[in-house]
Amino acid sequence: MKVYTYNNKVLTNSTNGKWLKKADSPVPPVLDEVTIGTQTWKTANLAINDGQSGIITVNGDVYYGISAKDRVAATVTGWHIPTEEEVQTLLSYTGNNTGNLASTSGWNNTQGTNTYGFNAKPLGIYDGHTTNQTQYVGDAAWFWTTKSTNDEGFRQWYALVIKYDSTNNSWTTDIEPIEYYADGYYNNRPQYAPVRLIKDSE
Repeated sequence: MKVYTYNNKVLTNSTNGKWLKKADSPVPPVLDEVTIGTQTWKTANLAINDGQSGIITVNGDVYYGISAKDRVAATVTGWHIPTEEEVQTLLSYTGNNTGNLASTSGWNNTQGTNTYGFNAKPLGIYDGHTTNQTQYVGDAAWFWTTKSTNDEGFRQWYALVIKYDSTNNSWTTDIEPIEYYADGYYNNRPQYAPVRLIKDSE
């Protein structure tokens, strides 16, 4: 059982999360963060556009390039982009059933249950390499991680990817490389993906 504060009153609810106070509101309070196991996550993607390079906004959704993601996330005190280990902890807690993390609307083939309140929406990625438009919208939710590799100058940056496999009728997750750099290739035309923050450990 979780405890929430709303209009300065203590509420209880069996759903994980933390209510934000929203005084004199006729609608339910806004769920801003959610506790899943030992971790606390934001329930919405980062939506800061500082007007600098490396940020694309499409229909109100914000996608970040590899340089912008770290720059903007650093402005949110007490939160950070998750490491690979933190993502694996999240997936382990959910039993790797990521349909429990997926939103209940927006998916093309089936909808998630959002059991844990993570609310992963299938916003896809923004392809700055070739098409200059969003891809995989409705099919996959992408979130940057801090993971990167460097193999003799060939660098890769990784994201958590949540997908629904319609062929096997199952949800899948992976930490995949979605951006790379080698000898300047694609250096100025990056991939862009959403950012979902996790709370710093106390």
